[in-house]
Amino acid sequence: MKPVESMKFTTMLLRTAFLLALLLGLGDLFKIWTDTPVLVDAHIIAGILVLGSMWALAVQAGKVASGAGGPLWAAGFVVLVGAVIALFMRISGNLWGILHLVLMLIAMGMAEMGIALSKRKAQVR
Repeated sequence: MKPVESMKFTTMLLRTAFLLALLLGLGDLFKIWTDTPVLVDAHIIAGILVLGSMWALAVQAGKVASGAGGPLWAAGFVVLVGAVIALFMRISGNLWGILHLVLMLIAMGMAEMGIALSKRKAQVR
């Protein structure tokens, strides 16, 4: 199996977990539903899946070509910074919540760039 083909499952896991975390986070941020511990835990677990799949993709992209995993490692770092903001700054107002949302959107964009870069480098090989 080619390295790019093995990245498909991890890429879909990343996108699905991000979508779940985004929907749960937006619902909590804009008070669409009540803030229950189950929804918060589901949001945190989805975020952990996002981070884990970013790291797994970074390793897989590094196997495809040298330097292809860089944007994915950087995106994982941005996710960690966003997680620290969310967990330790006690998101109670919209300012920290919106900052957390913006950081996660930036991280997902960086991850998608890393995935595209590794696919391009694999085609050149």
